[in-house]
Order: sequence, then structure tokens, then C-alpha cells
Amino acid sequence: MPTSPKAKELATQIPLDIGHVMLRNVIKEQLDRRGLDEIRAVLREQCGEDVWNSEQLLDTFEVSHFEPPYVHVIRKSDGVRGTVAFNDEPRLYFAFRQEGYL
Repeated sequence: MPTSPKAKELATQIPLDIGHVMLRNVIKEQLDRRGLDEIRAVLREQCGEDVWNSEQLLDTFEVSHFEPPYVHVIRKSDGVRGTVAFNDEPRLYFAFRQEGYL
């Protein structure tokens, strides 16, 4: 699904390289203003890949353990280990990073 120009613009307003609590607050603020679909599009634009809800995460990955703000996972399709970042409310998982590339 192509990302809208609006989502690309908003992606610059949600930095992923900030702390977990600050990221959660930014996402909540943006969610209140823009809605879940648009926030998912923004995260997808920043991460360059999927954004998963809990059910989608479990379809794609085996969860090893949680270490906030990350979940350690094993991708089911190829056995690659890595982490995904997550947001508490709404529960979204994003930014998969293969082990050794964090």
C-alpha cells in the first residue's frame, strides 16, 4: 500500500530515535489528532516496513521476550532473530531490526 504524501510529511514529526515514554506520548498526541490508520501509515513510512497489531505480530513472529520498549522476536518465515519496537496504547509493533543490526 503506497504511503500518502500527508503521511510522509507527518513522519518527520514522529522521531523513532527518542525514548520509549516520549515516543508513546508523541504517538498518543498524534493519534488523538489524526486517527489510527494515519499513525500506522506514518510509522510504516518511517520504518520502511509493516506495522503490526498484536494478532499480526503473532502471525509473523514468535515472541521470545519483552524488554520495553522492544520485543525480542523470531521471524517465522526464515528464523531470523531481532527486535520490534512497540507502543502500549494502541498496541502497535514496528521497526523490526535483525539481531546484530541494532
